[in-house]
Amino acid sequence: EIYSISLSNILGGLSLLQLKYLRDAIAVGMFSSPKRVKVEDLARSHGLSKSTMQEHINKARNKLLQAMEPYITLYMHSLLNE
Repeated sequence: EIYSISLSNILGGLSLLQLKYLRDAIAVGMFSSPKRVKVEDLARSHGLSKSTMQEHINKARNKLLQAMEPYITLYMHSLLNE
């Protein structure tokens, strides 16, 4: 089956700063295994404290995952019904 996903449904709940910092975290390898960059390094590059950067990243990640949940559930059910 083919599903359509609206980027505004997924990303619309994130602030511009949350989008920017999440994108930057992904780009520099903060979510790689092993991590290529620590949150404090990313924070320093933006002139922020570690806790502020961590808060932006955590909120963005949580909003993104919450927005993806219905799509994950729908896709999972389609796999189970094959």
